[in-house]
Amino acid sequence: MSVVLWLAFTALLALYLTASGGFGATYGPIAGTIGLLLWSFLSSLALFLGLALAAQLEAARAGAPGPRVQREANV
Repeated sequence: MSVVLWLAFTALLALYLTASGGFGATYGPIAGTIGLLLWSFLSSLALFLGLALAAQLEAARAGAPGPRVQREANV
């Protein structure tokens, strides 16, 4: 799931960079910076969703209703 989302976000970044030819001429290097920041945010989101899915699948395999949450002891 993470890989599919990451590939989709990478394809969207490539589409954005090809479609923003005139946009980059207007705003300069900041247009590319914003695009890369958006791509890195979406990549981290894809990674997080993949990890959450993996945790849920592992909990289902173990027979638990959800991932185990460790609670800190009150000191």
